[in-house]
Amino acid sequence: MKSDLVREVGQEVAEWQDAVQAFDEAAARHLGTNLTDLRCLGAVFREGRATAGRLAQVAGITAGAITAALDRLERLGYVRRVRDTVDRRQVHVELTEEATRRFEEIWGPLAAESQAALHRLTNRDLMLFRDLLRHNRAIQQAHTARVAGLPARHAAKAESPGGPSKAGEPAGQPSKAGEPAGQPSKAGEPAGRPRTGQRAG
Repeated sequence: MKSDLVREVGQEVAEWQDAVQAFDEAAARHLGTNLTDLRCLGAVFREGRATAGRLAQVAGITAGAITAALDRLERLGYVRRVRDTVDRRQVHVELTEEATRRFEEIWGPLAAESQAALHRLTNRDLMLFRDLLRHNRAIQQAHTARVAGLPARHAAKAESPGGPSKAGEPAGQPSKAGEPAGQPSKAGEPAGRPRTGQRAG
């Protein structure tokens, strides 16, 4: 029955999100970052070269948080700040060669398998999958804004800037089955590609 299939899909989405979360945590440990910094690193990866303000927008964090995260990532040798050649007041952030090498080491094999799986689908399947991701992303963003407006019951415990969460400790409350967590990756990119918080659903 359709209701059974909907339930099964929801369960698969929830379990896939858990797998993505575990991958993010393993990647963060290997890189020596925390999950917030990994999300910022993913924003730099996707944007290619961008200002701190743009990266804060993409990563969904405050200007102060992006500055602190970029400071830590710069000390680790993963990003560098470069002044614009035309407007010297403008500063761009870009990945270093070390970060690019580590990305390929961590996400390269996963990306290759993900791409191969997508290429086995028909064009119709891919369009349906793409449209579902776009729709669920819009739903997730709307409900993220809704929940962000609710009063906090207690002060959230800040994530240590010195390292990632322990294995198995998600950054937040897990989603219910069928509810995608965060934004999906670009088509063809593995869900865990450096970003944390980008989940397809």
